[in-house]
Amino acid sequence: MVGSDRVLTFPQVDHLQRMVSLEMSVIARGSNPTLTMTPMQLIESVRERLTDAGISVKDIRINGSAASCVVAGDKRRSYNDLDVLFNLSGGTVSKADDPTRHDRIRSAALSALVDFFPDDRMHSQAPTTEELSEMYVHKMVKIENSFDRWSLISLQNHSGCNLELKFVDSMRRKYQFSIDSFQVIIDSYLLYLESSPIPMNERFFPTVVAQTFYGNFDDALKHLRHKLIATHNPEEIRGGGLLKYCGLLACDYRPAENVDAQRLEKYMCARFFIDFPAIELQKVQLENYLENHFVKQEDQRGLFLVLVMNVIQRSAFCLPAQERDSTLQLIHQMAIKVTFYPEIRSLGSCHSNNIFDRDVEHHPPFFTALRRSLGLPSPDSLPHLSCSHCDQKSTRIYTQAFVFPVIFTNTFVIPDRN
Repeated sequence: MVGSDRVLTFPQVDHLQRMVSLEMSVIARGSNPTLTMTPMQLIESVRERLTDAGISVKDIRINGSAASCVVAGDKRRSYNDLDVLFNLSGGTVSKADDPTRHDRIRSAALSALVDFFPDDRMHSQAPTTEELSEMYVHKMVKIENSFDRWSLISLQNHSGCNLELKFVDSMRRKYQFSIDSFQVIIDSYLLYLESSPIPMNERFFPTVVAQTFYGNFDDALKHLRHKLIATHNPEEIRGGGLLKYCGLLACDYRPAENVDAQRLEKYMCARFFIDFPAIELQKVQLENYLENHFVKQEDQRGLFLVLVMNVIQRSAFCLPAQERDSTLQLIHQMAIKVTFYPEIRSLGSCHSNNIFDRDVEHHPPFFTALRRSLGLPSPDSLPHLSCSHCDQKSTRIYTQAFVFPVIFTNTFVIPDRN
């Protein structure tokens, strides 16, 4: 791919150094100790354990939103998780040739955690791989098929910024959208730390290269800095990138000028429902996305779900009407739950199990939060009903005129929880 690499400037390398040198905690289940380390310390320990286990590491990269932060050069930009990718030299080795490979990788990665145990625990018997997994692993993924062979270990942090270690023999699709297509190769930075006694400065710092798998580095960087959505072949992405796309819309991204949004949405919907045909699978995917991507933006969850409904309503032509309606009803109910129920519980009035008050003076916190979350029209534009439990005027909330590509009207009715 022409123009897919770029040498980082000193401010970018300095941002990388701050990111991997920031002390973080890995929280444990039960009464087990919380582990404290910097990402760089864990990276070096994992690399050493992999080498000892006979697993050759080709290179190490910062991936995902953390890599995008480094490339963007904007220290105010946040990232969800710190993704560290270990490219392994074993892409041609089949499972039949080395059936123990995955277990050796997992054991090596988890055993590195022992290096960060408190001193009073170092004298006791070292925990087994299974015990370490039970104590510290938030999520574990293993993918093996004709095109992909990789695994992931996610370690949970108090702040919601998890440390994710990905071990890759082969991976056909390395990104979803241009803004998350960057990888920063940190081997030269690691070598600099090991061999140079001179602190980094503007005149003396390691040569660190960033790559984009989107194609053109300048285009991908433009999309990142201007909050634009673009990708190639969305039908190759697991789940079609549908949830990520709607998550970007909820964060004020918009399709790039040369992107056919209608065609893009059609392919994304088709792949999503191929990968997750059952309503139960769709529910799990939506719940996992909410849990993993809206830790710090809980007030955006309702908007995200409404945007998913919008896209499915206008673009899921691959589904029979009955199946599409079932999916829309599922998301509708989830939107009600994540948007309304926290506020309902806080009201403590007759409306907590019934319909919502229209009068801003009656329940201003709820009404304000609702309007901000879903971009509702003004109170005067809503039809009102009489509340059967008090004299105040109330309403069924009609969400109208969303500012995204197609106007979508939907009626939210809170079910009685008695």
